[in-house]
Amino acid sequence: MECGQPLHTFDLGKLGGAEIVVRRPLPGETIEAIDHKSYPLGPEMCMICDSRRPVAIGGVMGGAQTEISSHTRDVLVESAEFDPVSIRNTARTLNLHSDSSYRFERRIDPEGLDWASRRCCELILELAGGELAAGVVDVGQPPPRRVPVTLRLSQLKRILGIDVPMERVREILVPSATKRGRGTGTGDGNNSGQWSSGQWLVQSRTQHLIPNPQSLIPLHLPSPAPNPPPPRSRFCRRVGGATSRARST
Repeated sequence: MECGQPLHTFDLGKLGGAEIVVRRPLPGETIEAIDHKSYPLGPEMCMICDSRRPVAIGGVMGGAQTEISSHTRDVLVESAEFDPVSIRNTARTLNLHSDSSYRFERRIDPEGLDWASRRCCELILELAGGELAAGVVDVGQPPPRRVPVTLRLSQLKRILGIDVPMERVREILVPSATKRGRGTGTGDGNNSGQWSSGQWLVQSRTQHLIPNPQSLIPLHLPSPAPNPPPPRSRFCRRVGGATSRARST
């Protein structure tokens, strides 16, 4: 919840071989998830395994056999990035949707993996005590290089419709000062690390207006006029006229 990065913890003493292997399921493999239901595994699913068996459905749910319990003494923290399409297909195929799968389906910040795992360990030590093992095991491709995005400050008012002081824009978007009225930055790593100038504009407007509600322009909309009564139909007029003549006679 703090950083949007789902994590999973294993009871290290229950892992066969004390190692983690990422692979496809073998024919006929199943897994009992932490909801204590058994799931048949398809050939295209991503499985987190130890040396003998699957111990988690990657990006969806952990397995019951390596679940943390009151008897757990050694904990392995996993922080990973999964392909959104793969996670979505697995969750739908198994009809197994979780907070983890929901987040991975929408892509996470690949630059936040290490920080999230360290933060998790920090909280474990703070709340439960223990000793943190040195080092990490980092496997996979490095995060993609961020592409700088240039924002023309002169276009802010034309597009946003409000005045945002240049220094405020720099404070929101760019830690270091910009030059010649052009701001360059790289975003926060979400959306594959690619931010457009339009997203920079939205970020400028949002963060400027939230702490400055007086910047909002009130809209005074006129009250809608009451709807006129619907015209009477020819049939109603005829009936009304006949009734009046009958009363007069």
